[in-house]
Amino acid sequence: MYLQKRTYSYYFRMPIPTKLRDAYGKAEICFSLNTLNRTEARLKSLEHIQRYLLEFEQRKSSPVIPTAPAKVEVAPVSSILFSEVYAKYLNERKPAEGSLFEYKTVVNRFLAICGDRDIRLYTKSDIVKYKDMLIDYPRVLTRNDLQLSPEKLIEKYRGTDYQRISHKTVREKYLALISTIFSYAVCNDYRNDNPVSSVRVTTEAQIEPSRLPYSVSQLGKIIKSGVISNPIDDKHTEYKYIILLGIYTGARLEEICRLKTDDVGIEDGIHYIFIRPDTETKHRLKTASSRRRVPIHPRLLLHFGFEEY
Repeated sequence: MYLQKRTYSYYFRMPIPTKLRDAYGKAEICFSLNTLNRTEARLKSLEHIQRYLLEFEQRKSSPVIPTAPAKVEVAPVSSILFSEVYAKYLNERKPAEGSLFEYKTVVNRFLAICGDRDIRLYTKSDIVKYKDMLIDYPRVLTRNDLQLSPEKLIEKYRGTDYQRISHKTVREKYLALISTIFSYAVCNDYRNDNPVSSVRVTTEAQIEPSRLPYSVSQLGKIIKSGVISNPIDDKHTEYKYIILLGIYTGARLEEICRLKTDDVGIEDGIHYIFIRPDTETKHRLKTASSRRRVPIHPRLLLHFGFEEY
């Protein structure tokens, strides 16, 4: 009833009550909202709907329209920027420092491509634009690249053989976080839907596994190497046990490198390493299930001297 899309803009249209049409000299209110974005047009129309409904009620008792009608005060429609919603999300989520660095990269690129606007004004087309540009985005940026806009950056590399951000990274890192922020906005009534939910990234053709495991012969070469059999100093001894713990426990290297002597223990005759958060360094684990005790393989104790170390 209130919106009509024309070539260059949405128009606000509202019928005037029959009894007031002579006073207004027309049958409806009609004017441009100066936008082709439907969501933005709907938000703008709310103020005008409130204004004219109130004005019509006032005119019913006195249908004479003054030359300069008094301004009708209408409560403004509240708005909140994407960056403000993101700040609220961070305040509640409180991510680890490493995650916060990744979040900053993702959000900064989203704002550079789509702009920082009222959270309700983003549409699926904005997300598709964001996704399409990221697929052509260079994986590694130079210092000079950081000064360029996303459009100029992609134009700079167009036609050259450069390494792009993988489709998996676009899907699981860049789109995933933006979707989480929009879902947070929906849960807190900042908007009604998540425009990311129906946007998909087509999977790249996978010729072979992106990461191949070591073969038994390769592991044998590593264990027989000089770093393991004859470390030349304390630094290389540390490398030795980092490598061996990685092979025999399957733990992440970051988890192994953060271990302290207090994290090595024995229970019921079984030696173990305890992977847990560190309150002193404020180190947090990647997931809740990452907190665990991992048995130390007997070979590390009997053949590689881990117990003495």
